[in-house]
Amino acid sequence: MKNPNLPLDQFEELARELVPRRNKLTLYWRYVSYGIIRFFTNIVPDIKRFYQRGKYGIAEEDSWSLDRYLADIINRGVNHLKNTTQGCPGELTECEWVMILEDIAFAFNIMKKTIDGEIHYLSIDGWNEGWFEEIFQFCEESEEQTKFYSRPITEEETIRVDRGFKLFQKHFLHLWD
Repeated sequence: MKNPNLPLDQFEELARELVPRRNKLTLYWRYVSYGIIRFFTNIVPDIKRFYQRGKYGIAEEDSWSLDRYLADIINRGVNHLKNTTQGCPGELTECEWVMILEDIAFAFNIMKKTIDGEIHYLSIDGWNEGWFEEIFQFCEESEEQTKFYSRPITEEETIRVDRGFKLFQKHFLHLWD
């Protein structure tokens, strides 16, 4: 079976359509056994990644797409800091600090989505209505062909991402609790 990640109900429906009754038991066995084999095949790389991250702070595979790994880690870390913060930099109120952390987390979330292909990003310097319309048209066409949804970044999001990166740079040494 080419796609073993189907939910069981979809698998049963597919099996009903494609296979006579006598072969259904064989298909169920393949579905279950492939899951077991996949589990044991993936357990060694999972343990290796766990060990490398524990010992070195990063696994080999993380450096294959370091930009995505860092965007995800920084986004999750800043969101955690925002939710558990017990203080803020001296020149800011706690409310202002939480808003700054939200902007930083937003910027890195958008970057992760850009790397994953969900959003087409363009910096504020290159952003214009013509670009937006062109990319929007491209996204609609590719969605029809591939059933994969992506969209261009809006001007407001671009401004907020730019602000988030500047705030990240400015408050980098304050990102602790």
